[in-house]
Amino acid sequence: MSKTKNYIFKGLLGTAFAFLAMPFMVNAQELAERIDTTVTVTEDVVLTHDVALTNKAKLIINGNVTIDLNGQTLEQASENYAIDIQKGSVVTIKNGSIICSGNNSSSCVRNYSELTLDGVVVKSVFTAVKNEEESTLHIMNSEISASWISADKTKGSAAVQNFGTADITDSLLYHESTESLAVAVYALTYKDFSSKITVTNSELRAPQAVQTYYDNLNGTPKPTTPDVVAEVEINGGIISEGSIINIRPLDATTPANGSLVVKGEVVGPISVLDYLAENATLVINTDVDGGDYEFNEGYTVIIPEDIAFNADSLIISDTADVRIEGNRDLVENEDGSWSIIETADYTAIADFIHQYIDGLDLTIYTEESLEVLANALDAIPLDATPDQQDLVDEAFEQLKAAYDALVLIDNEPIEENPDTSDSGIMSEVVLGFVSFIGIAGCGLYVKKANAR
Repeated sequence: MSKTKNYIFKGLLGTAFAFLAMPFMVNAQELAERIDTTVTVTEDVVLTHDVALTNKAKLIINGNVTIDLNGQTLEQASENYAIDIQKGSVVTIKNGSIICSGNNSSSCVRNYSELTLDGVVVKSVFTAVKNEEESTLHIMNSEISASWISADKTKGSAAVQNFGTADITDSLLYHESTESLAVAVYALTYKDFSSKITVTNSELRAPQAVQTYYDNLNGTPKPTTPDVVAEVEINGGIISEGSIINIRPLDATTPANGSLVVKGEVVGPISVLDYLAENATLVINTDVDGGDYEFNEGYTVIIPEDIAFNADSLIISDTADVRIEGNRDLVENEDGSWSIIETADYTAIADFIHQYIDGLDLTIYTEESLEVLANALDAIPLDATPDQQDLVDEAFEQLKAAYDALVLIDNEPIEENPDTSDSGIMSEVVLGFVSFIGIAGCGLYVKKANAR
């Protein structure tokens, strides 16, 4: 009988081998439907059917091994790891599901070496994937989730718990609970070990998207130096509506710290604002109801048309790039708070200015015709309400007429509404007297300057 067939035979015997104190070795090409004792896997595995781990059994992976779930499901219904990656191993798990449905005390997949999850659903009651210190975790095209919160609501779990180095790409990490302790990503430290996790073009869906802290609940040794840091980097993607970011000192009695940097374009709540890197973009996906905020230069904040914004206070730097979509404007109230009001539709004016006037070469037109254009720009009512749309429309017609009437210094009239490539518009020349920067409700963006 071959080793593979012998292994399948043993597995099907059920509890007959449950008494074994040490795991037996197996060179496996496929697994039995039921495994009742811990098994060490040293060769590639391809599942041909769903597999259930019972009697607290688990798969210990030792060596350079690929587990092809082949569209099947590996389930652990008792309190143990489903898969335990040993030190020195290089393991890839792909194309299927791993479910830990009966465990609220240990993670579903534990990695002590190098693990790649590609196209895998890991669904666990407790923390789904745990990456230990000095270990490397790669997750791509996968869906990782947890669901456990203690009955007294003092302890929680996470989709991914990281002590080592991890990168997550094009994946969904979420927690099924709506309790505040439910977390998508834990970034943790331990003794002298810092952790680093990078999340790229993925979605974090949980009451807490990211949490960094020192875990002292289970007697974990504290970080020993100020250099021990739990670092999180998010490059693009989505942080779920209403989620919070909890980056804090890992423990009040230790010197260790957590850090987060957000790059690229991220859709998320305004709490992400504090972590935006240079050239990053935050598209706010959660209504803002109170709070104190600063919009500074170096990044872009977009407030979509369906998002309400009401801040207790707001500081906007002169060069802040704040884009308010829809026919709306950001205004300061008498009590110092800020909110968005509905405005008339300035889309036509804004499009015309961007296409024909922004960057206009002032040196080739007569002063008289430029003065008419300047007066038309100054006459635009920048605070018109929706019921004053006729005033905006009239100002637009006057602006077009003034532009069409521009006179070249050599007295040759310009073509009516020419394309930018033929109009003498130069992008490096800024029309200093134009006040259209403050135009609201253009449907494209509003840039606010000198707000307070």
